[in-house]
Amino acid sequence: MAHRLQPTIHRATSTINSRYAGAVGCRRVFSSPTEADDGDDVPKADPRQLVHTLYNPTIRMSHLGVSKSILPGGLIEKVNEKTGDRTFLEVERAMGHFWMLGDLRKNGGKPIIANESLIPASYAQVFPRLEGLVSLSGKENVNLPDFLCQDAGSRLSSACTLVAISFKQFGFEKLKGWIEPFETAVCHGIGPDSRAGRAKVVQISIIEGSLYKIFSGLFVRSWKSSTPEELHENTLLHFGSEDDTKSFRENIRMHNTLTGYVALVDGLGRVRWMGSGEANDDEVATLIDCARELTPTKSVRPRRSTARTSQSK
Repeated sequence: MAHRLQPTIHRATSTINSRYAGAVGCRRVFSSPTEADDGDDVPKADPRQLVHTLYNPTIRMSHLGVSKSILPGGLIEKVNEKTGDRTFLEVERAMGHFWMLGDLRKNGGKPIIANESLIPASYAQVFPRLEGLVSLSGKENVNLPDFLCQDAGSRLSSACTLVAISFKQFGFEKLKGWIEPFETAVCHGIGPDSRAGRAKVVQISIIEGSLYKIFSGLFVRSWKSSTPEELHENTLLHFGSEDDTKSFRENIRMHNTLTGYVALVDGLGRVRWMGSGEANDDEVATLIDCARELTPTKSVRPRRSTARTSQSK
């Protein structure tokens, strides 16, 4: 199993960038959903009403910390105790510049709580779209979730991908605890129980900031030189502003970009399981069980139904 080396690019992007605030359709924050200045014809949108439209409801958020309370547009709802007026503030303004650190302290480093079982196909949502990634193998304009399904071919119903996502070096280092046991237990099997060719790992590093985009070629070369060649094909980088990735991050609730995130995606590009932070044994065991459920082998035969058994008697 190839060792995933530690690239240097995340060290260069460890500073939390200031973020643009504003709900979809809003240019500024109002103290109530209907408040507007005279002559302001910009359409107003209450961010609370956008939650069910923009967020994946199958993602389990920790009830501790700030992440669960963040609304679309990176907003926090504040209520004046005296007047009852509601104000929507950008999270940094409401909670302070270092809110992500405080958030991780409160939720134990896990803004997202790992699913305890496979998300049913009937409820699962497609992995959010993100365009313009580059792979270390030289591919440009790679788009998600298309890339996650391209190798499945005729095995769409029995394939899966562990998508490991990081924004900072701290989060990147957390991913190893998920990736290595997954590769060992699921990707590299042999014999009748082998899932080789039907399970893979795709690692995505998102580098936000216009300066880094300008020098993206330099960063890609540096990253490539520190990553084993066999991992180049499925190692993707995205350079752009926070606005470019906002809808992607918000859909699967990656509000806190300090830590790392993992999603198990099926052959049809649907998110069937998700976790965050540092892996523990129980979470890894559940992840592996979910992956095996998505990729049944020849030795796993369907059970005979009770009704059919009764008839045969």
